[in-house]
Amino acid sequence: MEGLAHPIRDRLRHLRAGAGRREIVVGAFDRDDPVRDARHVLWPAGDEFLVYPGASSSVRFEKLREGIVDYEKIRILRALASQSTNGTIRRQLRDLDNHLSTFVGDRDYSKRNYDTARITEAVHKGMRMLEALSDRLGR
Repeated sequence: MEGLAHPIRDRLRHLRAGAGRREIVVGAFDRDDPVRDARHVLWPAGDEFLVYPGASSSVRFEKLREGIVDYEKIRILRALASQSTNGTIRRQLRDLDNHLSTFVGDRDYSKRNYDTARITEAVHKGMRMLEALSDRLGR
C-alpha cells in the first residue's frame, strides 16, 4: 500500500497480515524533524511519520495501534471459530477469510487498485464481519 497517503493504510497492513501476508513495512518511526519540515521527495508530506516530538501521537500511529488490535482479534477469533462445530460460526469464519484475502494485492503494484473509498469500505466491512463473528462466539 506504499504510496497510498491515507491513515486507513496503517490499519489495512494488519488486516493484510491477517490474510496471510508475512511482511509489515513501516517506513520510519521518527524520521528527522516533522515540525521543521515534513516534505518528502516521493511521498506526501507527513507520510513517513508515526510519532512527533514531545511524545505526540499521530493519526497514523493510532491507526497502526488499531491494526495490531485487529490482527490479534482475528488470530484469537480464528482459533476459537476453527474449533467450533456450529455451522453458522464456520460459515462466518470462511466468509471472513474470503474477505481478508481481498486485501492481498497483486505483486505488480501497477495492477493494484488504490481507490481510498473502496479500501475504506472494505476495511469497515471486515470490522463488521469480525464483530458479528465475535458476537456469535460469545453466545
